[in-house]
Amino acid sequence: MKQFDLFGSDEDIFLKESEDFLKKMEAKIEELEKESFQEENEIFEWDKEFPQLCDENGNFEGFDIVMGNPPYIDSESMVKKNKIIREHIKKNYKLTKGNWDIYIGFFELAFNLLSENGFLSFITPDKWLSKSFGLELRK
Repeated sequence: MKQFDLFGSDEDIFLKESEDFLKKMEAKIEELEKESFQEENEIFEWDKEFPQLCDENGNFEGFDIVMGNPPYIDSESMVKKNKIIREHIKKNYKLTKGNWDIYIGFFELAFNLLSENGFLSFITPDKWLSKSFGLELRK
């Protein structure tokens, strides 16, 4: 075990080693967060996982029923705690306009997963029925 003299030059060495350690840990945390996000959002190949949902050319035709209970995370919480996720959803989903809650992106994803005459059933708050961020969804 190393010993340090807190009243002499050992203090500088200790601080430098602590700073280096913290920088390494912060870099590792950032790396793990990116890996986790990428692993959770890998491309799903419908034609391989569900060949019965594809036409003869391998084009995805959709599910007959999509049911879900998307997360209820409001805009303010996402801005404070989940900026990366919010930006990803905003960039990839057209229905996310204004001060939107996270489940709006899930609606658009579900619509894209449905077959032409498919049914969607979600458990969500009803804010999208009256708030401006739900206007496009209501159309």
